[in-house]
Amino acid sequence: MKKISVDHLARVEGNGGISATIDGKIVSDVKFSIYEGPRLIEKLTIGRTPEEDVSMSPRICAICSVSHKNAVLRAIENALDVKISQKSYLLRNLMHMGEFIESHSLHTFYLALPDFLGFPNAIAMASKFEFEVKIALEMKHFGNHIMKTLNGRYIHGENAVIGGFGKYPYREELLQIKAKAIHFMPFVFKTVTLFCGIDYPDCPDSPTLYACCEPGDNKFGFWGDEILLSTGKTVHRD
Repeated sequence: MKKISVDHLARVEGNGGISATIDGKIVSDVKFSIYEGPRLIEKLTIGRTPEEDVSMSPRICAICSVSHKNAVLRAIENALDVKISQKSYLLRNLMHMGEFIESHSLHTFYLALPDFLGFPNAIAMASKFEFEVKIALEMKHFGNHIMKTLNGRYIHGENAVIGGFGKYPYREELLQIKAKAIHFMPFVFKTVTLFCGIDYPDCPDSPTLYACCEPGDNKFGFWGDEILLSTGKTVHRD
């Protein structure tokens, strides 16, 4: 019987390690460790003004700061009964999609795909998939551009404020984003085809409880006032 430990996992978003106990040819135990401690944001925001909370809470993460910005804005606006315009809602949604594009481009092509295709890293993968590596980097920059246009900066932007935005983007800026998004669509479909063609290994897994926001109106989306569980149970934000 032997034990293999990897104290610092590479190509993951966060800090973690893994250890596996092997008995002969059988893996008898696997443990995943997370080394990141609590950020204590909740305590830091006590006694602050709502405007300070909106700026402070997203500092919990530099990768997904827009998600945290939207979450704290929705929470404070719900608490204060502040209604935002449909224009602000759609622009915040676009800002959120920018974060998704940036993060997913990084994760799928630079963190995950090399492992699936048998390469040690994305640089080595470029020897056979040069187009994919270059376009994924362009998409990452595109996602950053969307966040910067809407929120002032692509990391910890401050343009999204309680009630809407400090400054709305110009029509020309939004049209440029639209044109660029259309430009990337063929690559998006190519990406789906690529990942659908991967022979994913089977691995035993215990039942997982999934949760997502329920947007309402039988629509797809990432925001909502209710949490929908894979068990069918719904939990309201209150």
